Amino acid sequence: MTPFFALPLELRELIYQDVLLDPSQGPEILQACHDVHAEARKFLYQRPIVFRSQAVLTGWLADRSQKVLQDVHDISLELQDVDLTPLLNSDPSADGSGRTRSLRTWELYEEELAALDRAFTQLPNVTTLTIRATSGRQTHLYEDFVAKVLQMLASHWPLLQDLSLEGNMHNQSLDAVEALQSLTAFSFDGFCGTTPAETAALLSRLDLTRMSIVSQPSLLTPTHGHHSTFTSKLQSVDGSVIRSIAQLAFLSISEREPSTASSALFFTSEMLGSLHSHKTLSMLSLCLSRAPDEDTLDALNEFLKQSVSVDRLELDWPHLSPGVLYVLTNRLKRLRIRAASSSAASGILCALLESREDGDVQMLRGVVLVRNSWDPGHGLGETRGEDDHDGGVESDEEGEEYEDSDSDSDKLDFGDLKRSLNELGIEVAWHTETK
Repeated sequence: MTPFFALPLELRELIYQDVLLDPSQGPEILQACHDVHAEARKFLYQRPIVFRSQAVLTGWLADRSQKVLQDVHDISLELQDVDLTPLLNSDPSADGSGRTRSLRTWELYEEELAALDRAFTQLPNVTTLTIRATSGRQTHLYEDFVAKVLQMLASHWPLLQDLSLEGNMHNQSLDAVEALQSLTAFSFDGFCGTTPAETAALLSRLDLTRMSIVSQPSLLTPTHGHHSTFTSKLQSVDGSVIRSIAQLAFLSISEREPSTASSALFFTSEMLGSLHSHKTLSMLSLCLSRAPDEDTLDALNEFLKQSVSVDRLELDWPHLSPGVLYVLTNRLKRLRIRAASSSAASGILCALLESREDGDVQMLRGVVLVRNSWDPGHGLGETRGEDDHDGGVESDEEGEEYEDSDSDSDKLDFGDLKRSLNELGIEVAWHTETK
């Protein structure tokens, strides 16, 4: 017996999970030997699986046994519009009656719905689901098609826990979400066919603990193109909706892609004011395409000072200045913050060290400084949860792994600051994101 198989099965499965549940890792471990393949294969199917269309999903299912499909828990499906070319190739006298057969476009959508119904039946244990609608101009038939797909979810996955609606869902009602009584996490872009009052009433009947709003300004910006994706819908999430989620523990607001035609949609003073009633909120993640104005930062400061529960914070926007750290409170334990360069990182650590010496941020235990390697000024993108924020961290004791044009003295300053904070019980890590 090899040393690996001398380990208890529980420990071997932890190793399999660490490797196979990480989407950035390949499945090469399954090729080690027959026994490893037999023990570990189920974890490969438990990682998130993305399907770019319904056809890809049905084709993938056709090549899998029902046994392995039992292990699928997390899928993402892009709903492509139905292919209408069969209408062009149809034989009007194919029914043999000699009469012209009417071309019923919706029948093709019904066939697609039936195929999806069979596909969903083959995946009985899905608990995390992302449905993405096309972001382009949608026909009324496609909108009805998406609505019927959403209505199918509760019958197939009544125990669904995490649902993300992406793309252009602006004409969709959220009524189908109400039937998902096990739902604890919900994400969408804050615009749909449901009014704020209706949205608040609906979400208040669920036991949600996690809410993510990922706005898409490109869908809100009018263009002169014939196939413009612009929508004039009013947003469906406001302060009343946030207040209605009684057990909210995690709130993420991501406002992507700067737009000259729209200002901040959700990270506003009014939205921050709605959080004061939440005694369960432990994490707030703010990923913005533009720096917030001074009034909004003051509102954030006021909220954090009054909050008795928020102990994890993520701040991410362009040209983030160390000066914004005045919003940090003594209750904060974990901070994840965007740093455009090692010089900016040094400024952030210096501000934290001064705050600590002044008697502030006394409970802070961990800081993750984030910068993406391909574009130092770009934001993080959508955040899926607090587990994502603690993983994939690359730390460097002296700061020597930075790949920018900062001077050696800046890098040394960072290393000195990091050591000083470590001595005070604050662990510092640097995470360089890659595409």
